Amino acid sequence: MRVQVFVVIAILFALGSSFQIYDQCDRRWGLTVVANSSGETLCENYRLGSFYTIIASVFADAKKPCGNAPVCTPDVLAKTLDEKKFRKNFNSLTTDEFNFDVLASLGLKLIGCTSDRKQMVKNLYSGGIVIANDSPSSEYYWVLVRQATERHAIVASPRNIYKQKISWLLLHKSCTFKWI
Repeated sequence: MRVQVFVVIAILFALGSSFQIYDQCDRRWGLTVVANSSGETLCENYRLGSFYTIIASVFADAKKPCGNAPVCTPDVLAKTLDEKKFRKNFNSLTTDEFNFDVLASLGLKLIGCTSDRKQMVKNLYSGGIVIANDSPSSEYYWVLVRQATERHAIVASPRNIYKQKISWLLLHKSCTFKWI
């Protein structure tokens, strides 16, 4: 138990005390209905809710607005992106189904997506903001990659911070963004 507590504290220290990952089921926005999702909320639609939550956390950390509010939160980002037709196809949540130009209009430009481990690590350490699909089960969700080697990564999800095998993260694609 002591080792686990130490590891969590070390991970949090490594992430920097100022970085905040929002909880996608927070009572302030978790009940926000996601557009064209059969009435699912940000909390219920884990795949899309995790994407909005991670990206909102990135905006909030950089102290950049993502809509008409001074602070970017998942509900504001979801509304802004839904209005701008961010999702090309509401039945799929692969990286190919997102219109990343919409994020560029908010100041966050897509550099590229890859399934290559070395490229993901290189993108992260060259200053990129890297998000990836984590899929240890049949459900996948989005995480923010904070540190990585070719074998493991420290990732932050809308629920917790943990160490994950790179192979799980790259079953789909990781995408790198930069501020413009």
